[in-house]
Amino acid sequence: MTQQEAFKGMRHLLENRYWSEYKVSIAGKLVKLYVHCTILGYSRYRKYDFSFDKKQTTIFDILSEAFYYFGGVCSRIQVD
Repeated sequence: MTQQEAFKGMRHLLENRYWSEYKVSIAGKLVKLYVHCTILGYSRYRKYDFSFDKKQTTIFDILSEAFYYFGGVCSRIQVD
């Protein structure tokens, strides 16, 4: 499937249920780590990102990186 085919008729889907929270040990200290999964609605391609918070600026950064990774911006974002 080409990049054009992947974007044809698809939407960008970011679902809250794919934000998983974990407690991990970093340098002997327990910290919260969030795993964010961005899914393309048509092709179901996925991209995983990790962060230490769920602030608006962090989410925008994650979306921006996902657009770059997938090679473009789609016409619709759905947040569940």
